[in-house]
Amino acid sequence: MSNALTKSAPKGAIATLSPEAFGEMEESLHDVGSGGGTGILYANFSGKLGKYFVGRERAEIDAEEVFFADPATMLKGWHCWKGSKPIAKVSWFMVNPREAVAREDLPDHSPYKSDRGEGWKRMVGIFAGSLASAERGLQFTTDSVSGVNALSTLFAEIVGRGKAGEPYYPLFSSDKEQF
Repeated sequence: MSNALTKSAPKGAIATLSPEAFGEMEESLHDVGSGGGTGILYANFSGKLGKYFVGRERAEIDAEEVFFADPATMLKGWHCWKGSKPIAKVSWFMVNPREAVAREDLPDHSPYKSDRGEGWKRMVGIFAGSLASAERGLQFTTDSVSGVNALSTLFAEIVGRGKAGEPYYPLFSSDKEQF
């Protein structure tokens, strides 16, 4: 299994993080809650359809496929929405909190239509490697309130386990939900 983990991670390497690194990451979680490369597909979730999809082809993810989340790739950032589509994105890895960008430092793309949810929204994300295929990895980012809350809960669990010196690489599959 550890061989599959290292082959599935970006550029073939996963980080071993110290409890101190998780302590720094914990500071970065306080305002979260309420890029890819070769072999990385972008994943998204449709609440209307109750399905996860990957890549431009919007292929469904096999519910039996097991993934691991790499804590070193936990992302925070911002998406800017205008005209019902994202027009800008700023992100950084939580292990690098000094790269964080404050909302007030983001470029202004106004005018925004606030009744349509336009403007800058908090975004979080993570890389997930497949245990079935060393060449398959997913990057998932979200700026929906429910998605940010769900990943915030996962991040808090990962950080808490890492700080305590416990195993912190979660394994998961793509169970389906419907709103």
